[in-house]
Amino acid sequence: MQENATNSVEVHTTSVLVVGAGPAGLVTAIGLARQGVPVMLVERQAQVSTFPRATAVSPRSMEIIREWGLEDRVREREFDALPLGRVAPTLVSPEGMTVPLGFPADDEARRVSPTSYAVVAQDAFEPVLLEHLTRLRAEVRFGTEIVAIQQDGTGVMSTLRNSSGRRMAVRSRFLVGADGSRSAVRSMLGVEMIGPDHLEELVSVLFRAPLRSHVGSGVHGLNMIPGSAGLTVMLPTSDDDRWVLAQTWDPRTERIEEFTGDRVTAMIRAASGVSGLPVEILSIGAFSFAAQVADRYRVGNAFLVGDAAHRITPRGGTGMNTAIQDAHNLAWKLDFVLRGWAADDLLDTYAAERRPVGAQNAARSETPTSPDLDALAIDIGITYQSGALADDGCPDGPAEDSWRPTGRPGARLPHLWLTRDGEQVSTLDLLGPGITVFTGPDGRCWRRAADLVSAELGVSVAVRVVGGAVLHDPAREFTTLYGLAADGAVVVRPDGHIAWRSQSADGLDLAQALRLGIRASLGASSSAVSDERGVA
Repeated sequence: MQENATNSVEVHTTSVLVVGAGPAGLVTAIGLARQGVPVMLVERQAQVSTFPRATAVSPRSMEIIREWGLEDRVREREFDALPLGRVAPTLVSPEGMTVPLGFPADDEARRVSPTSYAVVAQDAFEPVLLEHLTRLRAEVRFGTEIVAIQQDGTGVMSTLRNSSGRRMAVRSRFLVGADGSRSAVRSMLGVEMIGPDHLEELVSVLFRAPLRSHVGSGVHGLNMIPGSAGLTVMLPTSDDDRWVLAQTWDPRTERIEEFTGDRVTAMIRAASGVSGLPVEILSIGAFSFAAQVADRYRVGNAFLVGDAAHRITPRGGTGMNTAIQDAHNLAWKLDFVLRGWAADDLLDTYAAERRPVGAQNAARSETPTSPDLDALAIDIGITYQSGALADDGCPDGPAEDSWRPTGRPGARLPHLWLTRDGEQVSTLDLLGPGITVFTGPDGRCWRRAADLVSAELGVSVAVRVVGGAVLHDPAREFTTLYGLAADGAVVVRPDGHIAWRSQSADGLDLAQALRLGIRASLGASSSAVSDERGVA
């Protein structure tokens, strides 16, 4: 730390400054801190959110949580609710219709993943992430907001102000704006949002009431109650009868102050169908539905993630999960560039890969979730196209199954249960902090090539021989699932997405082929990569 003698402003230095301690900011900071990257996280509020907000973590997001050893901690905070919606005259009405919310059934998820969705409120989820980040010794400052940004060719100088009004400056190589839908970082960068705003206006009430005893078992995660005053939504957020009610309203003709405790209590009783229900009001607020995406995800050395980059309505439950996956995608790329493993071009692939996902999820959320929605396809089945991948041009035989991605470059590597030392492990458990090469039972020849390329490029490369002496493939599914011959190989990035595939080693200069494959994962993709794909 330094001090500017002219105005007594402290000047701190860090590699990455992350603004915002919601899921996007916390995941970004964790992804960096786990690799030893100096990171500072600042948050304008005095603590993480005390409002439940999102209540479901998708299977792909849970894979990330599992990777960090936090799955059990999150599961401990789950509450009992079905990942389904219900339309009924009242919450307790025996008449009603079940509707999808955009989440797969648990058994469907576990066929293609080592984990499944979690039903957990955001204010119970965020503390798990914050505790993990704190244990990684990252610097976290609450009650601190960003007030100015100045960029040059080598980094970002950010001016921060704490709750007492004291200012400090932070010099960082990179800045990540994860500060929500009203992002100050986005505004300072001059980034515009594209898409409709104010799709719906809702009053939101957080309350406690003994409703579970009236509803019984099988509480739905979202309950929609049409009425003369418009649509009312009620959702559980805990096992101890904490609920949220949201109802449409018109802020042009009413003021939020008109929603008094007595008025919202009457709304809760009417929507629940339980007259005289004892109600404790915890908070009353308002929010708007929007389906928007930022026109840019990167400005110089500054990036936007999460709600700062896209505003997605609650329909489909993709908002927080899109944010988590944004952050996971960006963090490893920042790490690689800071290590000197990749050039700056790799960072451009963040927007190339994640902005289309944000735009699609925002647009999809404009309308109620379709019963035909393939929930796994929009979560686990996302296939990227960017300069950090090499299209191998290889056909995958029958049409690719969106429920179970194959070894095609851009896809999340397929989950497959293997055994190692008598214990069951997923292919996803075998990823390292660098590049991972997966090959079939006859692919030990790739080890020597990997050693040569790792030394030449200065990048950590691990090789996993599936079906060999260490990693057993009991069902003998690996080569079929990944579209490989017994000596074929795939290059996998730290985020679990496949960057390159060679169906076979036959006739290849393995070091040259692997060099091109790994360079593709680092954002150095070129037409030469496909020339060494090993297609028969």
